[in-house]
Amino acid sequence: MKWETTPRAEYSFEITTDPLKIPDDIPEKTNGEYTAEDLADGISYFAIKEKPENDDWGPVTRYRFMIDVTQPETFSPQTASHLPEYDQKTILVFSTIDRASGVDHYEV
Repeated sequence: MKWETTPRAEYSFEITTDPLKIPDDIPEKTNGEYTAEDLADGISYFAIKEKPENDDWGPVTRYRFMIDVTQPETFSPQTASHLPEYDQKTILVFSTIDRASGVDHYEV
């Protein structure tokens, strides 16, 4: 994550799966960059708030992001040329499921 910082402002942020989570009031040490590693597949949110110098914490801003590093289930493409509705053309047939992303079809 990367964002523009305001001079002398403090920031509190958190990566969470809860879309309503509010970061605590403890400032993080940051230069406007944060790298998260080893995030699980699914939907997560980066929630951040700013505390300008000599002021209260501002509103929370949230950014939604989706992680999908799990490959679809393996599949073996096959050809079919004996189906009359395809007028003697060879077609490629395959099927798989991508449970992590929810992709329900592929187009080529």
